[in-house]
Amino acid sequence: VLDLVVGDGDGRVTLWTRVGGIDALPVRRDVDPFLGVNVRYQAVPQAVDWDSDGDLDLLVGSGGACVAYWERLQDGSLKAQTGSSNPFAAINVSCALSCGTLGAANVHAADWDGDGDLDLLIGVENGEVWYWERLASGSLRQLQGRSNPFHGIRMPGFRSV
Repeated sequence: VLDLVVGDGDGRVTLWTRVGGIDALPVRRDVDPFLGVNVRYQAVPQAVDWDSDGDLDLLVGSGGACVAYWERLQDGSLKAQTGSSNPFAAINVSCALSCGTLGAANVHAADWDGDGDLDLLIGVENGEVWYWERLASGSLRQLQGRSNPFHGIRMPGFRSV
């Protein structure tokens, strides 16, 4: 049975668990591993094994137009990665938007280029999809213009990837 990770407009992330079978409603867990995770505005979370260590980490896009990263440690706890420890620290969607709206970041990690590692896709407020390729070194390189596999795709008002 799958659990549900939900972000809210206030920037919080909460875990909901289905208890009692397929027809049961999800309930909030008494012990929420995401307690304290807050990006202040419009949290858009994705649980994914970003560091390839076999457990789920947490990526959270925000209405602040940044991507926050919490690494799952061996003891199961989450540790916020900030500054140079955050592989997404240099990504700020709002600094490049010219659409005149707040640049929220809807993040998704997927192996888009099929090379065995996770790349980063971000749906932004003006409807564009931005793409960062993960290089063999582990660093991210944004592909822009015609190099971006999503070049020309635009759905204004819809930032979901």
